Amino acid sequence: MNTRRSEENENQDHSSILQYPVEKILHKRTKKGKVEYLLKWQGFNEFHNSWEPQKNLKCDKLIKNYAHKLKQKSEENQNQAVSSIIQYPIEKILHKRTKKGKVEYLVKWQGFNEFHNSWEPQKNLNCDELIENFDVKVKKENKKNQPECKYKLRNSTKTSRASSNSEPPKKC
Repeated sequence: MNTRRSEENENQDHSSILQYPVEKILHKRTKKGKVEYLLKWQGFNEFHNSWEPQKNLKCDKLIKNYAHKLKQKSEENQNQAVSSIIQYPIEKILHKRTKKGKVEYLVKWQGFNEFHNSWEPQKNLNCDELIENFDVKVKKENKKNQPECKYKLRNSTKTSRASSNSEPPKKC
């Protein structure tokens, strides 16, 4: 008999809960690990807006629409951020280094003096031709600066050893 009475009380509690229609979802937050939405109630002014836990809501379509709008806004903000970056023209690449596994270039900016030169990650630079020219120039300089190694034989004993050996002397 006790179980029946508690079931009746639960049924009465659920039926006595008032349900108001949600007009709009205004914001989303996570509080103590639980998702809550700021709701605008249909037929009420903004003064009555309230935060409600997601588990209490029965407006899945509004929640999906809100999530979709958030995603769209996020993508728009990313696109705006990229387009709002000011791009200065690069005059010259001066040097190259690898820092923490990432390639960086020392850039001389067009219209600015050497004081404004800066190290920039390769991914931020849009000057493939300048980078390619710099790399070619560095390779040429490295070839020029490598000393050529030649064998010079000082006396005849070394000459006879070298000639008796089947292999020619190795070069550096």
